Amino acid sequence: MSLLLLSIDTIAAHIERYKDLSRLPEEICALLFERVLELGKLNPKVLAVFTATQHGLVLARIKALNLRDTPPVLPDADADWRKRAF
Repeated sequence: MSLLLLSIDTIAAHIERYKDLSRLPEEICALLFERVLELGKLNPKVLAVFTATQHGLVLARIKALNLRDTPPVLPDADADWRKRAF
């Protein structure tokens, strides 16, 4: 295994710690995105980090997978409705 692949695996395993990937070359960022998908670490925050890179390969893959930002979940003032007796 090459040093590049080991680095991508390490970054992908800890992807939630990164806030900016825009300085990575486009091809490496695309490989990293694929590895994050393989590991099941993609969430709205991580998707936003990859989208912010504006790398064409990454954006094309996001579009091909039809991934979109999820709307924010608002706290429910009446969340304890399940505890009430009917």
